[in-house]
Amino acid sequence: MLGVNPTLVLLPFAVVFALVVSYLLEHTKIWTDALSSGLYFICQFNPTNSNASHT
Repeated sequence: MLGVNPTLVLLPFAVVFALVVSYLLEHTKIWTDALSSGLYFICQFNPTNSNASHT
């Protein structure tokens, strides 16, 4: 679309995401399963749910 390789765009975000998760696991008392389920919820959250009926 913009002439940019999607892999090169995704790579910095993936590295930052991995660093944030690593920091949270090392410096907080959050359990791994709680952190992963919280991240899953955040990634699945869609405020513009197209399946919701707007009547």
